Amino acid sequence: MEKIGFKSILFVAVSVLTMSGRSFAQQGGGSNMSQIEPRNAVSVILMSGLVGGVLGLSTLSFYDRPQDNIRNITIGAGVGMISAALFMTYTVSQTTAPTRGSLQWAPAVGPDSAGLLAQLKF
Repeated sequence: MEKIGFKSILFVAVSVLTMSGRSFAQQGGGSNMSQIEPRNAVSVILMSGLVGGVLGLSTLSFYDRPQDNIRNITIGAGVGMISAALFMTYTVSQTTAPTRGSLQWAPAVGPDSAGLLAQLKF
């Protein structure tokens, strides 16, 4: 039985990530794409690390001595987290910032507040 190398695992992971993305070429500048919240980005990165670790764990059955290749788990988790971080960075870079007209501005001083400067603590 031939050993599966790190290069082949990396090739498959990169191939899947690059070929499965959606194309936004026909959209009007990404105006209908929503902003990504940090909590969602962190959960995507952590779940990708978990999936990568499970995939690294599944490669151990192909070795005669799996205890010598335990690092496949950490390599898979690392590749999953790095690829998810790159994907999230790309996704955030494709979203447009909201224009000034679409923001909802809250008044700094209202009947129930002491004003914005009074709320700041120095």
